[in-house]
Amino acid sequence: MEKINSKLLNLNNNREKEKLFEIYFSYLDETQKIFDTLYILGMPEENRSITNIFSAIESCHLNILSKKRRLIFLDKDNSNDDFFQYIEEKTNEILKIVMVNEDQKQDAVSLLFMFWKKHVKEYNIKALVFITEIHKSIFQK
Repeated sequence: MEKINSKLLNLNNNREKEKLFEIYFSYLDETQKIFDTLYILGMPEENRSITNIFSAIESCHLNILSKKRRLIFLDKDNSNDDFFQYIEEKTNEILKIVMVNEDQKQDAVSLLFMFWKKHVKEYNIKALVFITEIHKSIFQK
């Protein structure tokens, strides 16, 4: 009976770890949207206004913060990570680009593409390192 209880406890513990890891993946999915031209600008025929572009970024930012709060609450061991700070900095940077008047939209879009060109590779590397370290931390406890 004790072996069965121990196995059930381990099974529940593994499920909790898997759920936590899924939240981290969900967080990464949200952060990736900041670097997704289609998500931010929409299809070319949509011709989003600068307000709609800003709203897409801000909505993504709010989702990122929501997931970050959950992660900080659920996983105190990994809540003080540099990746969280990096994402916050890049989100603020991209928001500043689109805080312009509608008549400056073309300039803002050009700056967005320059931002993505400059930071997307760095983001991908940091995201991979982050999720690898999180995996090690969660599943090797």
